[in-house]
Amino acid sequence: MRKVLTFVTAVAMSAGLAQLASAQNPPSPPPTEQPATPSAPDPSAPAMASTADHAQKLSGELLSVDPTTKMLTIKSDDGRESKFSYNDQTVISGVKEQAAGLATAAGSKVTVEYTGSGDSMVATKIKVTPKKMS
Repeated sequence: MRKVLTFVTAVAMSAGLAQLASAQNPPSPPPTEQPATPSAPDPSAPAMASTADHAQKLSGELLSVDPTTKMLTIKSDDGRESKFSYNDQTVISGVKEQAAGLATAAGSKVTVEYTGSGDSMVATKIKVTPKKMS
């Protein structure tokens, strides 16, 4: 009896895993033939870019920069904190010495253009507005 129960459990788990795997990889549509000459995109058609690839903007106060991990944290005007990664292709303006200058700009207003969402936001442009001296 124990062998039968073990066998039935193994079969059920295998079927469940197979169903889970097929749900994560939907079947691809059949290939279609491409026209012989490329046509210009239809200007009336809506853009099909995903939000992960579409650049977004967020402005706020620069709270911290970690040059080791290339991460920065900003606090938006509504009080939420957001973390962004940056890389060597990120365009940084408003500070001298690019990323090194960014690390000394805590408290400044910044506008970050980024792609991605959640924990995968990557800054493509960072514009720093220096702190006003009183």
